[in-house]
Amino acid sequence: MIPSDAAWAAGTFLLLGVSTMYGRLERARQLATLAARAGLNAHRPRFYARPVVTGEISGVALEASLAKNAGEFALEVVVRGLEQSIDLHARNEKDPPRRATGDSRFDRSFIARGEPANVLALLDSDARDALRALAGARADLDVTRGVLRAHLREPRRNDWADSMGARLDEALPLLVRVARALTPDPRERPGEKLLERLRTDPVGTVRLAALEALLASSTGAARAEALRIASTDSDPALRFFAAREAGRDGIPVLLTVAKSRSVPAALQSQALIALEPLIGREELADLALAALRAPRARVRATGASLAGRLGVRAAVPLLRTAVERADLPERRAIAEALGRIGVPETEAPLLELLATPDGTVQRATVEWLARVGGAASVAPLRELASAASGDLAREAKAAVARIQSRLDGAELGQLTLADSEAGRVSLPLDAGAVSIAASGKPAKRPLE
Repeated sequence: MIPSDAAWAAGTFLLLGVSTMYGRLERARQLATLAARAGLNAHRPRFYARPVVTGEISGVALEASLAKNAGEFALEVVVRGLEQSIDLHARNEKDPPRRATGDSRFDRSFIARGEPANVLALLDSDARDALRALAGARADLDVTRGVLRAHLREPRRNDWADSMGARLDEALPLLVRVARALTPDPRERPGEKLLERLRTDPVGTVRLAALEALLASSTGAARAEALRIASTDSDPALRFFAAREAGRDGIPVLLTVAKSRSVPAALQSQALIALEPLIGREELADLALAALRAPRARVRATGASLAGRLGVRAAVPLLRTAVERADLPERRAIAEALGRIGVPETEAPLLELLATPDGTVQRATVEWLARVGGAASVAPLRELASAASGDLAREAKAAVARIQSRLDGAELGQLTLADSEAGRVSLPLDAGAVSIAASGKPAKRPLE
């Protein structure tokens, strides 16, 4: 006779087995119901392991399985045989910012790994929109080594099947769109798809990314075709890139961008820089002066740098006016421009910049005062050397020495024999005055 404890254990095991089998059969039935509702051409489910149905929608083969986890039901849809050159997954908080396609809405939601040209070639606007819609439908999606997996989860409640069915109705057409985009086509090459992105993608930054990829990888006819398409694009950024690559033939477009206040400041600045080796000095100087009057700091900074390299003396009043409203990068550019122009009237605005409470601006200003400063710069540089420390203090002292070495004859502030005030030999303002040495005794008067 079997002991009661053993009988209880055997009965429990039998009940668990029956319950598990029943659970699998029930989930298989529920899965078949969901598949039929979604329009899958379902084959006979497999009842071993977890139930799975297979079928296809619009020529895309899918697998679907249903699992019951703690507190929820999870439906997994799998598509195999996709392009293996890229991987995709939803972005999480730990993922660093990364441009995958140039479409900021997509790049904020997904991480795409693989050759950038392949990513751009495969992810057309329809695929990007479908992926974003899947993320909005709370479908956890991952594409790895040519296998797409999407998970739909619903809480375990009485109406979960209806809720899951509604979500499946929404997700499956989106998955089909993604699968079609990621299905390799041996008849198409990445370069052809990139040209298609450049021609037709509705997002300008994606077209620009496609152009950059084409210029980096294409030669001959393909490169020429990419530049031709970009030169007629509605986006000035693409027209600019095409014009820059075209050399002198692109001058009219570059001039238009350089003079336009409606394009982004970065683009206007790049156009100014691109024109420097292409047009004459006088025309370039006029562009620099116009840029110094621009309302945007980045454009003014570029104009300042350009005026400095050209030595445009007429820019000095504009540079001095710009100091008052300039941000730190613009102040650094102004300091360099004033120093390069190097005429006497640049000293006063350089001394204004020396008071900027920023070490980088001060160091740039000290460097140029050392080259072009006069006696008026000595006292402010001494004050800075006393107040500052480290490299800035040493550079300010060196600047004083360089200025004094240039001064002709006896000028105020020219000669310093010691770092400290005590014992300094200097030239007084009033003729016949006496400088007091450290000992407190009158210093010897210079010979008449």
